[in-house]
Amino acid sequence: QQQKMGTWALLDMLCGGKILSTNRTEIKALCKSARKLFDASLALTAWQECSDSSNRNHNGDAEAERIHGILLVRILNVIIGTSGSIPADDATALADDLFESLLGLEYDPEVLQKCLGALCALCFEKTPNEKKAREMITVWGKKMVGVCENNLKRYSEDRNAVDKSTICRTVFLAGELALLGFDPDGLNDSYLKLSTDLTTLVMGFLSK
Repeated sequence: QQQKMGTWALLDMLCGGKILSTNRTEIKALCKSARKLFDASLALTAWQECSDSSNRNHNGDAEAERIHGILLVRILNVIIGTSGSIPADDATALADDLFESLLGLEYDPEVLQKCLGALCALCFEKTPNEKKAREMITVWGKKMVGVCENNLKRYSEDRNAVDKSTICRTVFLAGELALLGFDPDGLNDSYLKLSTDLTTLVMGFLSK
C-alpha cells in the first residue's frame, strides 16, 4: 500500500488536476507533457481496484482506511488531470461509477469531493461545448440534490433513520454542490442552483 501511495503521489504531482503552483514555465510545460503522455488506462484500472468493495474492508483499522482514502484522492486527481485522454466509452463507464458512488455517499468527504471534481472534468472534456457540459452537470446535480434532501428530511423526522456518518457526508455533499453552483462573477448561469428546501434543511441541521 505504501509503495502504491508513493507512485500515485508522484503521478499526482506530474499529471494531477492542479499543476504545481510555480512561475517556472518549464515545470508547467513538463506537467502538461506528462498529462498527454500518461496512459489513462492505468488510472482507470487503479480506481476500479481501489474502489472495489472487497478492497475497502479494513476490519476497523482506522490507519489503513485513512491511507486508502488518500490513495483514492491521488488516483482521482490524476483522472481529473488526464480526463481529456480517456477514451469515450471508458469515460462514460467511469462517469457512471462516480455518479453511483456520489449518490450512495460511499466515501469520506475528501474522496467525495474528488469524485465530484472528476465527474465535472469528464463532462467538460467529453461534451461538444461548455453549454452541453453545464446541462449535463445540472441533470445529475439535481439527482444528488434529491438524495441530500431525502436524507436530511428523514433525519429531521427520525434521528435513527439515517446513521451519523451518512448524514455528515450528506451535509458535506450539499456544501460541495452549493460551491458548484456558485457564480462569483455573476456573468454566467451557475452550473447548479440548489433548492430552497435543501438550503433550509442544511441550515436547520447545522443550527442544532
